[in-house]
Amino acid sequence: MRKITIFLNFAVLFILISGNFACTGALDALNNLQRLKFKLGSVQNFRIANVNISGIENPSSLNIIDAANLIAAFTSGRLPADFTLNLIAKNPNTASGNTNSTATMTTMSWRLLIDNTETVNGNISQPITIPGAGQETTIPMDISVDLVQFFRTVGYDAILNLAFGIGGRNGSARNLQLRIKPEISTFLGPMSIGEITVVDTEWR
Repeated sequence: MRKITIFLNFAVLFILISGNFACTGALDALNNLQRLKFKLGSVQNFRIANVNISGIENPSSLNIIDAANLIAAFTSGRLPADFTLNLIAKNPNTASGNTNSTATMTTMSWRLLIDNTETVNGNISQPITIPGAGQETTIPMDISVDLVQFFRTVGYDAILNLAFGIGGRNGSARNLQLRIKPEISTFLGPMSIGEITVVDTEWR
């Protein structure tokens, strides 16, 4: 009986120690996630109704065929846009400056705002690891959005100018916001640092 009691005591102690290490690991992972800073980078490969505008300065520079295709698409009630938005994540230096501050996001739900209008949403397809010690990681976000669905009331010219302002030769992410919710998975379940509104002008 005494041997059984000793064994049970050791078993309970082992469980408590293991649980304590697991909790510590989860908190460390959450702390690493909280250190991350985000910013919007460049917009690449912007296509409207299969017309690539990334190398074109403005709508008046479109050739006749591409311009006709865009008008036809708008008239049909659809103006699909596909592009890559580069999200930049930075993991600042820790006090020790080692790689223990590496953060891994297991999921990251997101919502895209264009000109302060909420449009499409999604999630990352696989976990993303951001190394520590002040390095930056570029996360390509493949976006598909029907511009007519969200901006029909402003008219064709305004939609096209908006698209070129984002994805044309001189375009940028200044009219975009990405609201993200990074999460990690732990034995306690998913843990999040809440939603972050990411812009192109400053680290958030």
